Amino acid sequence: MRRRILPTLKHHTINKDWPTIADLNRSLLLKLPDLDKSLLLLGRGSLNAKEFEDAKRTLSIACLLYPHHVDAHFYCGVAHLRSGDYTAAAHCLRRSLALDPASLRCKRDLADALARSAQSLPRDEQRAAIEQEALSLFLQVAAAQPSAEIILRAAGLALEQSQFAEALELFRAVVKAQPAHVPALTGMSRCLVGLQRASEAMSVAKHIVEIDPNNETALGQLRELRFINDNDDRAQQERRIAADALSSHVKHSHAPATKSRAQKSTSAEALSGGSDGARTRDLRRDRPAL
Repeated sequence: MRRRILPTLKHHTINKDWPTIADLNRSLLLKLPDLDKSLLLLGRGSLNAKEFEDAKRTLSIACLLYPHHVDAHFYCGVAHLRSGDYTAAAHCLRRSLALDPASLRCKRDLADALARSAQSLPRDEQRAAIEQEALSLFLQVAAAQPSAEIILRAAGLALEQSQFAEALELFRAVVKAQPAHVPALTGMSRCLVGLQRASEAMSVAKHIVEIDPNNETALGQLRELRFINDNDDRAQQERRIAADALSSHVKHSHAPATKSRAQKSTSAEALSGGSDGARTRDLRRDRPAL
C-alpha cells in the first residue's frame, strides 16, 4: 500500500493539489498508523543519497501529516539546507526548535541556515539582526559542546558585526587549543587591526608566515601593516617638525614685541621727563625775583 500511495501523494504535493492531499492524508492516517516512521526513513534515505528534491518532498509530506513531529521538521530543514534553500531551511528548523528548545543539533543547523541566508542580503539592519541571532545560537552550542568549527563560525559572525573584542576572545580560544590553527590566527590578526593594535596584529601575521610561508592573506596583511606603520612614523615626524617650526615662530614673534614694548616705555618716560623739566623751567622763569 505504501508503495502505491506515497508516489501518488508526492505527485499531488508537487502540483500543490491540497484538497486531494488532505483526503489522502486522512486515509493514510487511518490505514497506516506508523506512516511517520516510513516517511522519515524514506526521506532520510533520499537525504543520505543526496537526492535532495526527493528528500524535501517526502519530508514535507511528513511535516504536513505530523505537524508536531520534531524529526520531520528537523530533517526537512536539513534537506533544504543542503540543497541551498536557506530561507526554507530556517523556517523548518525554527518549527523543530520550537518543539524541542533544548536541541543542540537544531540550534547548530538553524544558526548555519541563518548565517548563510544573511550573506545574500545587503549590509543593513535586517542582515545585522539575522547574523546576531545566528551568533547567539552558535555561542549556545559552543558553550554546551565546544568545538573549533562552531567557535570559528561564531567568531566569524562577531567579526562581521565588528564586535572585534568578542571575536578576538573566540579566536584566541581556538588558538589556545591549537596554536598553529592558521584560520584562527588570521581572524585574530583582523580583530587586532580593527581594535587599532597594529603592532600586535603584525606579530600575529609574522607568526602565520612562520607556519605557512606562502600564506597570501598574512603576507598581504604584513605589507598593509608595514605601510600603515611607515605612514604613522612619517606623520609623527611631520608633526614634530611642524611643532618645532611653530615653537620657533612663536619665540621670534615674541622677542621683537618685547623689545618694542621696552622702547615704547623708555620713550614714554623720556617724554614725561621732558615735559616735566620744561614745566619746571617755565615756572622758574615766571617766578618774581626776591
